[in-house]
Parts: sequence; C-alpha cells; structure tokens
Amino acid sequence: MISWLTDVWSRTHVVQILDGGEDAGPLADRRILAELRNPSTIEAARKLTTTGRFTGDICRCPGDTTIALHDDSGVLITSASLHGYGNISWERQRLHNDLHMADPAALHLLLATHGVPDQIPLFLRGRLQTFGSIYVLGPFGDRFAGSRYIGIAR
Repeated sequence: MISWLTDVWSRTHVVQILDGGEDAGPLADRRILAELRNPSTIEAARKLTTTGRFTGDICRCPGDTTIALHDDSGVLITSASLHGYGNISWERQRLHNDLHMADPAALHLLLATHGVPDQIPLFLRGRLQTFGSIYVLGPFGDRFAGSRYIGIAR
C-alpha cells in the first residue's frame, strides 16, 4: 500500500478537492472546492494523507469530501474520500483499508486555507479533543443563526 501511494503521489501535479464522498456521483461532475498546484502544497497534502496507521477495514459511511490526484496532463490518477474525523480511504472499493491519519487537524487546516468550506470546526474538534469532551451549542436566535459554539465539558 505504501509503495502504491508513493507511486501515485510521485506522478501527481494537481490535487483537486471535490464536493461529496463515495455516493456523490462521477468525479468529473462534482463541484471543485479547491485545486492545489503548488509543489510544496501538494507535498504537504501528500504527507498529511499518507502518514498514519492503516485500520485493516473501511468506514461504512460514504465520506464527505474527495481528494482527486491528477497527472501533468490532467488525467485522473486516483482518488480518496475523507471519513469522519481522521480517516481517509484510498480507492476504497479496491483496497478496503482506511488510513487513520497522524495529523487530521493539520489536513483540515490546510484545506481551510485553500477555501474548502466547513474545515475550521473539524480542525478545532481535533485540537480540543485532547482537553475534554466536545459539545456544540447553538444556534441561538437570529443574531447567531447558523453559528456554532464549541465548548469543553470537564
């Protein structure tokens, strides 16, 4: 698995972050949330999505965001879907082996800095988990409609 990931990432020149997980239809039809072209950003994405521990199983949810790797001609090499907090599934139907990422909060922060929506709450969730149980409060009236407030239960 590691050698396969090393190979596909070595051929990657563009990383697209796509809306939706395994059940969102063909990749070509999905909304592009971000596109990474800078070699150092691609390297950061590679490191974050290939470092961790393989679970030997797959999550049963369809995931919610897809990472698509493309070569220098724009041809799709492979894709992976993000599952829950911290798991990524590379070619899920073929490989059946999720990777629990070593630093999922850093991946969510990287995605947020490139405009992918809804990443900051996931980043915060990862950072605050070490301090206690997370709970979400809100929304509270018109002034706070749609807002989320994260608190720590001790």
